[in-house]
Amino acid sequence: MAARQNPQQIGARTLRQLGWILALGLAAAGQLLGPSPAALWLRLMGAAVFAVATVRPSALRPFHTGLMITLRPVLWLANWLAKIYSDRRPPVSPTRRGQIANTGA
Repeated sequence: MAARQNPQQIGARTLRQLGWILALGLAAAGQLLGPSPAALWLRLMGAAVFAVATVRPSALRPFHTGLMITLRPVLWLANWLAKIYSDRRPPVSPTRRGQIANTGA
């Protein structure tokens, strides 16, 4: 089924960009490690991911699905905690609001 027919299926352009960002991250991690076998493998993996993402981005669809399944509960928890802690801030009094507005800040 084509991506335009199924709105839940991610497009090739987005998968390609995800692959390029992942390849950049792997290459940067390999660069930060310095000269070592692990750094060489990270750079080679980055090059392979870049090549796959450029030629056949649909091959990254399982990776994208796994990433979304993994990140959804983490992002939900972060959002929930942000809502809880945003309610605990003391409200700004009306006179203080006027002072902030009048200072040009």
